[in-house]
Amino acid sequence: MGRRWMFLLLVFLSGVSASPDAPLFLYYSSAREDAVLYATEKNLNSVTPDYKLIRNCSQVVSNSSLVDGAIPLYTYFSSRYNDTANVASPESIAYVKSRNYQLVGIEGYIYPNGSSADRRPLKLYWNKERSDLFLTGCEADENSALVSGYVLQRIEGYAPVVWHEWANTPPADCPFKQSALLQGIQMSYRAGIYCHADTWYPSWSSDNNLYSMWTDGSVKGLGGGHPNNTTGFAVAVGDDPLNLTITNVGTYKSFSSPYEGRYPSANLVYNGFWYYGTYAVDNYHSPPDPPPYCGDGWCDEGPFLDFRYSSIVSPSKPPQWHEPRVNMSNATDNLFHQSSKNNTKVKMGSVHVVDFGKNMEYSPDQKVYVIGHGANLSSAHESWMQGDQVYLARGIPDPVQINNESAWEFYNGTSESWTKTLDESLPLYTWLNRSGIPTMTYLPVLKRYIMCITTPTVSPFSASQFDTYLLESVSMTGPFSLITYMKEFGPEGYFVNIPSKFVDSQIEKIDGELYLKFYLSYSANYSKAMRKVTPNPPGSGYHWTLMESRFKISNSTAKDLLFTG
Repeated sequence: MGRRWMFLLLVFLSGVSASPDAPLFLYYSSAREDAVLYATEKNLNSVTPDYKLIRNCSQVVSNSSLVDGAIPLYTYFSSRYNDTANVASPESIAYVKSRNYQLVGIEGYIYPNGSSADRRPLKLYWNKERSDLFLTGCEADENSALVSGYVLQRIEGYAPVVWHEWANTPPADCPFKQSALLQGIQMSYRAGIYCHADTWYPSWSSDNNLYSMWTDGSVKGLGGGHPNNTTGFAVAVGDDPLNLTITNVGTYKSFSSPYEGRYPSANLVYNGFWYYGTYAVDNYHSPPDPPPYCGDGWCDEGPFLDFRYSSIVSPSKPPQWHEPRVNMSNATDNLFHQSSKNNTKVKMGSVHVVDFGKNMEYSPDQKVYVIGHGANLSSAHESWMQGDQVYLARGIPDPVQINNESAWEFYNGTSESWTKTLDESLPLYTWLNRSGIPTMTYLPVLKRYIMCITTPTVSPFSASQFDTYLLESVSMTGPFSLITYMKEFGPEGYFVNIPSKFVDSQIEKIDGELYLKFYLSYSANYSKAMRKVTPNPPGSGYHWTLMESRFKISNSTAKDLLFTG
């Protein structure tokens, strides 16, 4: 912190909103050295565009009848001190009135006590030298306040953590049965928000840090993406997903020719080495590409190219990358000798490493497994985020073997059936036009593999709304059951994954129901049209989002699958 902090809450001058809750988002302006709490990004940007969204702190209930014994959260303002104070307790209300603060309005309603685990304290801090009061619902800001000379005055009350269940609306042609174990996904709208870039696929290292790729946008002043084929890397330090420190940021330039773009996809840190895989993409050209145009610059998914790698000396020292193919000699000069030229489809273009936990703790054989979306029909619309099938392969996570094609094997129909030839591989599943961008994480507490898949809401358009669906299975190779199908998540959410580091190790029992909490990692709303719409869920946007989420677990099925033996 170390600056003049002034917290504001968006004021509902006409009263509280009609929705049952109002998320409170933390923004910060480096120019003003000021932090602000607002309820909506839209209202903030219309008044103070220099503020940048940091995280979702908490929320207030907008209807007092929804809270037993509710107390209002007031906003007061002092023109003398140029200070906004948010208070709820009788002591604090009396104090601001004695200093001639004027009432602005009611933000919403909070709990007077913290009897439930799903309530977060709203803490009021005071700095005498700066004559500054501020309220925070973010645990991550408390140490900064104390270091900056602020003193905790009191707890004003407790903000409810309201969980929102996303409607499960699978299309009629959905090939999966509904999961008997996991009954949907809920989100609290509390989110960690980091950097103006996308393509975050974190890998949990033995040093307890997350190592991730990124591209496009910028991180700490460095930019990446097309046309320079520059890809970025970064390290996320910390155990609180709402308060990570992004460090060791850098970029690396390689080349995409004879393709038009080169992007990151497969990311792994294992036994002191960082493996970073890239794939190619092409623009639409007609013919021979099948119509219609997908609406995005990368309508043709190209092949997976290779893994660059580096030893990790320390989390703060930049990697020294070794790249087998900084340049490619031809269209098939890649790890699996695929090509997407002349309307040829690839089986494994954008591949992603299966997340087995810290330093691949739960890998069944200490091999690296990757999944990717592909297609085998010439008529298929196969773009950077759309395909017909999902494929699985495994290799050896070693600096020499990871780029040795002969060391790789491909799934061929059963968990015991693997082939050395990609052409002979069979998909984990087929769903025409709805099998794009798959990621997979193993959750040991559930003994389940969870897959996240993103696909266009309306095929084949990849510059508008996206759908995301989650699958589960006891086996990496399936069969898979549907957890939930989230229509228009984001509404343009993509690169969705579940970082194993932030999955709870125990199942919670709340009011007789079972839940497992985790954080959903994704970016959203990259296209110009989607940047103008309201983020859904709140906190989504063109950045790295870590959304607090939880699975609802069936009581009857959980007894059979989780608590026996």
